[in-house]
Amino acid sequence: MIGARRGPITLGFLSLLCGTVRFAEAGDPQAINRGAGTSAACCFSDGSCSDLAAAFCLLQGGRPGDSGTSCATVDCGSQPAACCFADGQCGNLQPEICLTALGRPQRAGSTCDTLTCAPIVSACCFPDGECAHFSPVTCYGIGGRPGTLHSTCASTNCVAVEVACCYADNTCDERSAAECLAAGGSPNEPGSSCGITTCSDSQVACCLPDDVCKDALPGACRAQGGQPAGAGTSCQFTTCPLRTSACCMPDGTCEQKGRRSCRDAGGRPQGFQSSCDTATCEPTQSACCLSDGACSDLTPLECRLMNGQPSDLGDFCDEVSCPPPPTACCLPDQTCALQSSVDCTTSGGTPNKAASCTPDPCVPQLKACCLGDLTCIEVPESQCTAKGGIVQSVSTCAKATCSTP
Repeated sequence: MIGARRGPITLGFLSLLCGTVRFAEAGDPQAINRGAGTSAACCFSDGSCSDLAAAFCLLQGGRPGDSGTSCATVDCGSQPAACCFADGQCGNLQPEICLTALGRPQRAGSTCDTLTCAPIVSACCFPDGECAHFSPVTCYGIGGRPGTLHSTCASTNCVAVEVACCYADNTCDERSAAECLAAGGSPNEPGSSCGITTCSDSQVACCLPDDVCKDALPGACRAQGGQPAGAGTSCQFTTCPLRTSACCMPDGTCEQKGRRSCRDAGGRPQGFQSSCDTATCEPTQSACCLSDGACSDLTPLECRLMNGQPSDLGDFCDEVSCPPPPTACCLPDQTCALQSSVDCTTSGGTPNKAASCTPDPCVPQLKACCLGDLTCIEVPESQCTAKGGIVQSVSTCAKATCSTP
């Protein structure tokens, strides 16, 4: 505990050095900084910058830059940095825009080319008892209940939630939302019961997650992951989605979409009431040259998971020529190596049509060879011809018959 040490102690700023805890005078923060390691650029939320050690920067609520950076080379106010999203995608965004888009800003000066964002997913339980893996933010957005971080559906027991189910004759019973819909009823939101639900309430326009409009009770709308409009509305006079935001698409373009439809299209919502007029979208996909020579537009992470080679962000397959896949190359020493045709010829080898060195296509195929004295040997065709022999159609002498022509 604090104080359980010999000698006097002065409480003040707490700093970290090589994993140990040290105390310094409250009136001398620079003394802490000098003892806490190498300084680097430290960016603060107001856009200001100070050259501080990483531990002292964190204690002051700043974001430490990479080692070797300084305030002379880092613009904390506007310089984009890598922004990691819960689904593992990465975008180079200004930190404040990254936070607005529900991302995690990385160190100042970092880029998506130099780091890999790990997806954050967990089990997501839905009112009907079904389970799927989503990030907590996405799970909440589509009407689910996220489990503990990194939990899986295999270890999570999702129980269907019974809700008040209203029927056309204004009667009510309690069952899961899926059972209610199957019975032709309108399920209310989770937590509802027939004791507190009036089934004669008026329906309103309901914008479902796929931006389709359906007239439903407000509770039934929410139970299906939808957003109910105001009282007295109907789909005849309502355009869905009710709320849109700037949606940055994988190719760097921007579209106004609802949050769910944006994510379904592979985009990144930029925050409530954001507009494409002011949003800065950067591409998150690029051409990925796969090992078989094919090309697919993927994120760098997806590309590397498929053992591909990603191009620069924004370069797509219709603009990139992927090299042909390597083939078996029979080298002069009769060994096999996977090389391009150009590299194979340059190294003195002979390109082979085989796509693999297993089985080895460069091992000479032996043939039965009848020599002039009517003896038989098993050698490659070229050696048989060089010895003046006659190549047989069979591979072993046991099946060959050497006789005078």
